[in-house]
Amino acid sequence: MILDASQEAAIAFAIGAHKIVLITGGAGTGKTTIIENIYKMTKCPFHLCAPTGKAAARLREATGQSAKTIHSLLGYNGTSFTAGDLSDYAIIVDESSMLSSDLLAALAIRKPAFIVLVGDNGQLHPVGAGAPFHDIIQLRPDICRELTHCYRSSEAVCHAGNQVRIGVYPGAKIESANERFEHMICGDPAAAQSMIVDMAARGDLDFEQDIVLCPKNGEIADDESYQPCTRKALNRALVAAVNEHTDGKKWKVGDRVMCTKNFAPEDVWNGTTGTIIGIDSEKEIWVKTDTPTRSEKAGDGAENTRFGKPMIAAMEHAYALSVHKSQGSQYRKVIFCCFSRDGFMMLNRALVYTAITRAQKECIVIGDQPAFVNALQRLEVKTTVLQQLAREASCR
Repeated sequence: MILDASQEAAIAFAIGAHKIVLITGGAGTGKTTIIENIYKMTKCPFHLCAPTGKAAARLREATGQSAKTIHSLLGYNGTSFTAGDLSDYAIIVDESSMLSSDLLAALAIRKPAFIVLVGDNGQLHPVGAGAPFHDIIQLRPDICRELTHCYRSSEAVCHAGNQVRIGVYPGAKIESANERFEHMICGDPAAAQSMIVDMAARGDLDFEQDIVLCPKNGEIADDESYQPCTRKALNRALVAAVNEHTDGKKWKVGDRVMCTKNFAPEDVWNGTTGTIIGIDSEKEIWVKTDTPTRSEKAGDGAENTRFGKPMIAAMEHAYALSVHKSQGSQYRKVIFCCFSRDGFMMLNRALVYTAITRAQKECIVIGDQPAFVNALQRLEVKTTVLQQLAREASCR
């Protein structure tokens, strides 16, 4: 592949004299290509890693190299990181917009030869402490490089996402040779939920490779119901539509599920998703995980993983996810719910951009137009220690 000027500059800079380098770019700008060229040109051993299991699996698939979660790389045992000195290694982190301050610190104190953080600063800030990738880009532009050429700009989802990234409404419908984007106008969340359930019931959604994304999890009401088009309401409705539980039990073979806590010995992490393939008893469920749980070899398929009682207690249905939980993942088709009801606190440009760019082939945003348009003008705000320290230093 012929590299463009911004890619060549980023690669040359990454393997230079700096101990830490940040490379950012929007969807389709060749971030994985950059990673491949950096590790091929570095003179020391390297580790490829990412904040989530799905992101690490995608990195393995794209590069053909071993790639781990950062927790696995650092030997997380459930309470602490046990890995020793990494001074002989270069560390390359993909999906670095998800990287929390404590996780970056755990890498840095092991003194790797150098660290390259690759990501998209248009995406959501991490759920954990701080937002180091976003902050360092603002505070230390001298150690950052930006990829500027989009190689998929003619494709519908990529084009829509990159319009959203700069705050521009992409229009109601875009179709290209390989992708499709649509904003389906619907002002009623209950009606929209019925439409999504109908899509699933007639087979338009395959939850092994498709997903529904929501800004809100949904709070339970007095009548045991949830607000429609929230994660919890959609999961309840979609289970009934595609894998109905006639026996009244919570779990059934075929259910799509997600783990919500870290289980280091099993290599199952908060956000690991999969499909139930066997239920031996209330104390043992077997899940075919979407990413390998014990083997880090490139190209390995998903494994069947035993979920014991503590893991079952941390399991939720995963036909619909929050946008935050979808970070680091890619899906064939994404349905994203976007309603004014979800309001000022939830909807912003980064959230909409992150949701749209999870789709590889098709994205349908369903909701009212004011919610979509207003979200594009609302930037995500997160106050961090780095920002405060920088303000204080500038006042001296």
